[in-house]
Amino acid sequence: MANGTPPPSIPPITPTDLTKAGRAFLRALLKGGQK
Repeated sequence: MANGTPPPSIPPITPTDLTKAGRAFLRALLKGGQK
């Protein structure tokens, strides 16, 4: 706890996960806007 590690209940979020989610979100917006 003192070393700064997050609790087991909260999974760590990596930058790659954020980029993947962002790309998927943008793709959904583009597809929805075109149709």
